Amino acid sequence: MSEAYEETPLIHIVLTRRALQLALPATEVARGGSEDVYVLFDGTEGDPPRRLTIVVTEDSERSSWDMQVTTAPPVSGRLLVTVGVQSFSGRFDGSGAVAITGIPSVLLADEDGPPFELAILPPRA
Repeated sequence: MSEAYEETPLIHIVLTRRALQLALPATEVARGGSEDVYVLFDGTEGDPPRRLTIVVTEDSERSSWDMQVTTAPPVSGRLLVTVGVQSFSGRFDGSGAVAITGIPSVLLADEDGPPFELAILPPRA
């Protein structure tokens, strides 16, 4: 993990640049204009095991991407997304979903950039 967390993550996922390149068409990331949903991860992680799905959609008007993360069974807590020195966070709702909006397109388009690290953290006491 590139960051020291205050608490131990329930789930920690690293999406490498190679994984992002395979999941996202380069032309769409570079120029924008897609209304498609791209699945970055869909699998089982954690202890106890949870189904985790990570999808992104582009907001071409704002030159950014939105990320939706869902868990089943639902997890309670927070999602922290770290890309280099930038971070984005949100709280899971009762159904186990969280949305992160406004991830700059340049962060996804940078082929040599740092990986995307996602940590599901327990609720703060």
